[in-house]
Amino acid sequence: MKINAKLVQMLLNTNHFEVVSQLDTYGNGKILEVNAVDKIYLEKSNWQGTSTHNVLIAGNVSKDLKKIIEILDGLGYEKL
Repeated sequence: MKINAKLVQMLLNTNHFEVVSQLDTYGNGKILEVNAVDKIYLEKSNWQGTSTHNVLIAGNVSKDLKKIIEILDGLGYEKL
């Protein structure tokens, strides 16, 4: 997955989305949850409690998530 501003903007047209790394057996992994309506994002490490249908699986997770966060910060999103 190539992360760029156009892809992030497309995702922001939905109300809520998540970018998910490969998870272990217990649902643990790096996850970025974005609420486009309230302009907030949350970094979390467990899949439990997820309610979105818009999920992207990241390739190089750390790099991809940092790029998305950089774009969100530029758009005025607030980190929880």
